[in-house]
Amino acid sequence: MNMRCVGVLLSHMTGFAAINSWGSVQQTSWFRQTPAHSLAVLPMALAVNVALQRLTDTFRSRLTEGDGIEDELEKMWDEEVEEAE
Repeated sequence: MNMRCVGVLLSHMTGFAAINSWGSVQQTSWFRQTPAHSLAVLPMALAVNVALQRLTDTFRSRLTEGDGIEDELEKMWDEEVEEAE
């Protein structure tokens, strides 16, 4: 099976799940009070998603550089994951 295909499929599933989860947050009682409260979810979502991307990037870097050598397969893996993020 083509791993790039699986990666794209899983990244889309994750993206749609994130949209759904932040939409659910937006529908809670506090955020439903006013349009301004509803829009407050956007910077929160951006901050959390960027933080998660940085965290996973750091984890991947430490994992691939653990042996001191980043081989071609590890480099390709990192590139594909960054593209999916």
